[in-house]
Amino acid sequence: MILRLKTLPDAPSKDEAFVSVINAFPSSTCNFDLKVDGYGSRKITANNSLIDDKDRMIMDVIRTSLNPLRNRTFSFSSDGSNCPAHFEIKPQLEGGKSYLVVLTPEGWAILSNSWKKSQKGRGQFVLSLIHLIPCEKWKTESTPDCTVASFHTNLHIAMCLDRKDSNGKCTRENDDFYAWSSHEISKVPVHSYSTGQVQYHGAVLHPKDLLTGTYEVYYLNNSASGVNAKRKLLDGVSFTKNRMGGVYAMVITGTDSTYETLATTVHTIAPENRVSILWQIPQYFVITVAEILFSVSGLEFAYQEASVQMKAVVQAIWLLTNAIGNIIIMAIGISAFTENLAVEMFVFAAAMAVVMIVFILLAAFYYEYRSDAEKRSEKEPNTDSADGSEASASTTRSQ
Repeated sequence: MILRLKTLPDAPSKDEAFVSVINAFPSSTCNFDLKVDGYGSRKITANNSLIDDKDRMIMDVIRTSLNPLRNRTFSFSSDGSNCPAHFEIKPQLEGGKSYLVVLTPEGWAILSNSWKKSQKGRGQFVLSLIHLIPCEKWKTESTPDCTVASFHTNLHIAMCLDRKDSNGKCTRENDDFYAWSSHEISKVPVHSYSTGQVQYHGAVLHPKDLLTGTYEVYYLNNSASGVNAKRKLLDGVSFTKNRMGGVYAMVITGTDSTYETLATTVHTIAPENRVSILWQIPQYFVITVAEILFSVSGLEFAYQEASVQMKAVVQAIWLLTNAIGNIIIMAIGISAFTENLAVEMFVFAAAMAVVMIVFILLAAFYYEYRSDAEKRSEKEPNTDSADGSEASASTTRSQ
């Protein structure tokens, strides 16, 4: 359990929010120092981000307490040339949520993000795209509608595995074709470093479960369901992951205001699975052995102690107690009285201890066990009755 939890991200409680920062500036251009009231400082190098990785003992994500409720000030500074020297962000944070602050050459954006891992069981990872390119700079086949109200519904993006033998084919007939529909895309404002005003709107493409491999990103001239959807490759935009279980966000932006050259920054929200699934085999073996010993011994006890007329009923009652126990476990899990998994496990352990004490007291002071003689008498035939019947039959024949 401890090994498995090391690859799971922490979830913020209802009284706190998590904030990470993605520095999407090209490599070796702008490094930022971040200071947050009461939370120390962080250094975010270019093309890097603040991550949590328990396996590598890295815990850089900022955990802000919202009790008492207050607005946090995030102060950024940089001494690089052509970099914003100083600016502040005062986001409105909500409890129980995780946020990403994205720094690009043309401005900053803040958005909420999901940390949930893939649960489809096909060896997948989760990826969301943060597309921070002004609508006028999209390199699509057709001119999009760039009004704020509708531009993100005209953004059609797809991803396909980079197969060297497929001649660049990326269509919806492919098993490795992934596209985002309009309801899976949200717009996000990009703010100026100097004034804080909104300069343009980018788009956030919601998380998708992808198979492992190397992916290329394409613009589509219409929706992915369109039969004649033409594709245009985003040069320099690719993503490679060969291990399953991770959660990632990839920022797509330009290296400068012309957006002629695109740049990507990959942020790790949750690391990939580092523990082999084969470690579940010994766990299942122990659980199976324990269940067999517990179940068989319980049924055997119910059968031996019950009278001949009540054996089936007592065994059914024993199985019913198992069902009631499962219902109690489900009720505790559904009630979600605590978000701390350790506390929930201790509650189950305490309940088990109470049940064990009650069972011991019943077994020692209340229950009256059947004697071995009674058990043998049920198994052996009634010899006295049999002898009497034979004697009666003999007397009748002699007469």
